Amino acid sequence: MRRASASGLDGDGPVPEQGVRYRLTGGALAATGALFGAVLVLSDVSDPAHEAWRDPLSFFGSPEAPRPQLFNVVLAALGVAVVFWAAVRAGTGPRPALALVAAAGAAMMLLALWPIDCSPIDVFCEVVIRGRAVSDAHVAHSVVALVFFVLLGAITVSSCWPLVRSGDRRRLAGAVLVVGSLACALVIVRPFSPGAGLTQLVALSCAVGGLALGLSTARTTGTPTGP
Repeated sequence: MRRASASGLDGDGPVPEQGVRYRLTGGALAATGALFGAVLVLSDVSDPAHEAWRDPLSFFGSPEAPRPQLFNVVLAALGVAVVFWAAVRAGTGPRPALALVAAAGAAMMLLALWPIDCSPIDVFCEVVIRGRAVSDAHVAHSVVALVFFVLLGAITVSSCWPLVRSGDRRRLAGAVLVVGSLACALVIVRPFSPGAGLTQLVALSCAVGGLALGLSTARTTGTPTGP
C-alpha cells in the first residue's frame, strides 16, 4: 500500500480522492485565514481608539469593537477549517503537532462563541475586571485564550524541536522555536500588557511557520510519519 506524503500531492502520494480532500481543506484554510486577516485589518482601521498591535486580538470580537459579529463568525469559520485540515492530514504529518492543531482549532471556535466584554488594557475595562463585573463569557474567553496560546507554544515546540535535533533546517527551526516560545510565554504571563496584539501575532506566526517547516521537511525527506 502506498504511503501518503506530508502534502499528499507528490511522489507516491495518496489515492486521488485523498488528494482532493487535501486540496479542499487546504484551500478552505487558506481562504478563511486570508479572510480573518482582512477582517482584522478592517476592524483595526475602523477604530482609531484601538490598534491590533496594542490591544489583545480578542478585543475585535467584543461588543465595543466596530464589527464584532463579523470578526467572531470568521474566527469560528477559521477554527472549523483548522480542525478539518488537521483531521484530513492525520497520519501524514507530525502526529503530535496535528493533534495540537486540531485542539487549537476547537479553542478558536470557543473563543468566537464566548467573546470578551471589552479591551482589558483600557482603564475602564480594567476596573470592571477587578470588580468582577464581567460576564461569564468574558471569563470563559480569558481561560480558553490562555489554553489556546499554550497550544500554540506546544505546536511550535513539537514542530521545530525534532528539526533542531536532526539538523534539518536547524538554524531556521531554532529561531522559530525560540521566538515562538518566548512570545507564547509572554502572552501567558502578561496577557493584557500593551502590545499584546503584536505578541499574539508573533506567537501565531511562529506556530504556523514551525508547522509548515515540519510538514515540508517530512515531505522532502520522505520521513515516515503515519502508521
